[in-house]
Amino acid sequence: MWERTLSQKLVRLFCEQKVIDEAKADAYVYGYELLISSVVSVLLVVLIAVVCGDVRYALSFLIGFISIAHQMLFGILRTGTYLHFAK
Repeated sequence: MWERTLSQKLVRLFCEQKVIDEAKADAYVYGYELLISSVVSVLLVVLIAVVCGDVRYALSFLIGFISIAHQMLFGILRTGTYLHFAK
């Protein structure tokens, strides 16, 4: 849960500097939490691939995974709910 703690600290800092509105702080915390966890996940996949010595498989995995996640995200944004995909 360190992502949540880090995102809360970032949002608190941005609120103190008047960069973001405090009324929307919860949405920013959630967004930063997703961003941090996604970046860390991608970096871990690349790091493991470099250590194992074959980056091609990691890149093909990331391309496939990110394209599927991208399609789901825009489907959720278009329909307004995740329940559309849960069926």
